Amino acid sequence: MNKVQTINGLHHEAMEFTGRSMRAKRYGETEEYLRFTRLALEKEAAAADLMVDEDIEPTRSVLHRSAATLAWRCQEYKRAKKLIRRALAGSPPGVIERELTELLGKVETALGNGARQPAEGIKTTDQSASQIGVLKIATALNASECVLITRDDEKWTIELPDELMNEILGEYFNKEVQVVGKRMKRTRLLQRIRVERKDQIRAI
Repeated sequence: MNKVQTINGLHHEAMEFTGRSMRAKRYGETEEYLRFTRLALEKEAAAADLMVDEDIEPTRSVLHRSAATLAWRCQEYKRAKKLIRRALAGSPPGVIERELTELLGKVETALGNGARQPAEGIKTTDQSASQIGVLKIATALNASECVLITRDDEKWTIELPDELMNEILGEYFNKEVQVVGKRMKRTRLLQRIRVERKDQIRAI
């Protein structure tokens, strides 16, 4: 088996374990969720390790981002930070670079290096935001975000506490809703709302 096949195989196994972890989380099986997440982390981190000296994008940064996200879910914050730094040391595409930078902010907050501070490059404003649109899933790897597609076909990222994500999507996925929350401002990424409570999203 060549290197590419090995990487693809490890990534596929990681995605299988991630799918199982999300199902476990949906049914409130915390121990199984963590077990499958850790298994996914080991597979994805192994795939990322094989790409560390390569300059193939976006594959290199995607694998590192995925592994870092899984490490963050497992509360292995130092490991997550190392993976993010490795990814940013390469040439990640702009969108992935922003996602890595945001995740790094969450990790550093968890490590106590910036308590109550939003991710680097992001600030919360006191300005509330209200948008109406159809709620979609953003990515299977980021359990704290979903996407709102407005009636004007604009795309807004909705940031939710992890514990609300499955509940919100279970109730409102692919339905038209109104979202009210705090507007997040970020360089090159303005259309973002942070939601803290379930009642900030309602069907219309």
